[in-house]
Amino acid sequence: MAAVTHLPTMPQGHADLARYKQPALLPSIDLVKTFEKSYRPAYHPAFDSARADIVLQSSDGVLYRIRSYTLRRTSGFFRTMFTLPQPSSISSPPCSPASDSSFASSSATVCDEEEEHIPVHEPSKILTPLLLLLLGRETETPIHHWSFDKVESVLRLAESWDMPGPISLIRLAITAPVFLQAEPLRVFAIASQFEWEEEKACAARHTLRYDLLADRSLRSTLDRLSARDVLQLLRVRRARVEGFRALVDDVHRFSAGNNDSYDCGRCSNSKLDNQTWKDLKQTMVQELEKRPLGDSVGGWLVGGIGARTGLGVMAWKEAEACWMAKCQNPECGSANYDRLTTLKQVRQCVDELTWI
Repeated sequence: MAAVTHLPTMPQGHADLARYKQPALLPSIDLVKTFEKSYRPAYHPAFDSARADIVLQSSDGVLYRIRSYTLRRTSGFFRTMFTLPQPSSISSPPCSPASDSSFASSSATVCDEEEEHIPVHEPSKILTPLLLLLLGRETETPIHHWSFDKVESVLRLAESWDMPGPISLIRLAITAPVFLQAEPLRVFAIASQFEWEEEKACAARHTLRYDLLADRSLRSTLDRLSARDVLQLLRVRRARVEGFRALVDDVHRFSAGNNDSYDCGRCSNSKLDNQTWKDLKQTMVQELEKRPLGDSVGGWLVGGIGARTGLGVMAWKEAEACWMAKCQNPECGSANYDRLTTLKQVRQCVDELTWI
């Protein structure tokens, strides 16, 4: 009777493959490599040090090895978390390093047991830049090249983890021209939330380019602001409008237009019809109510009323009528107002307006 030969069971993992002693039944080298590649953890290359004892896992599966000492020193959240009793698999190093390099590749480590990961409810596109900022490493792109949505997401995570280091770095970049030009109200909202007074004042100035109450794209951001912050923005806008109104009504500053008894400066025989100046003043005040920055009434290259793009007030029909107004004396016919002098005074009025 022939002896029964019992075939050994197939290897269950990489460690079993290493201990398997039957050469005839060993899988091919290519199969082993494929097995290792498919089961190798997806560690971020900047965070794969075998010396680290904590592994964070982003919501999209990217792993980050980082030292618990670093997290305790830089994050109030993790400092508190690590004071609680921890499983032994978290408190001990997950892998034994194959070399002394602090940036050893994950492929150069030998793990006898499955590592325990701390899940993070944020994707790697948010977690990676935060951890790079935390460790003082260079990010893939400078902060001022990020989208503002990314800035807010990274800042929100840094705040929830109580990480003052990354928050301070983002604060330095938040007033970059690219952010102030594109998203001044969102910058204001963040600065208000963190009580960054200088950044808040700077952002408030840049919001003066917008009609806050009419621009629908700003409503979601306005809803996030406190009533106190909204009132602060509205008070500045109202103060600038009323200040401008008082300046352009000044008889000493605009004597020809604001003095009803003013005679023609050339013939002195005809009183000026200042209706065109009154119309222009009213239009400039209305424009300032919509765009309190005042650049559109000072002759700068911006869009004004009616979405016309040109030299601001210079492109308006009210301004053209004012510059074309002439003395009613048929023997005189001189211009009622000097355009360049008037625009210079209008610009001066804008420059004198308050910012706070």
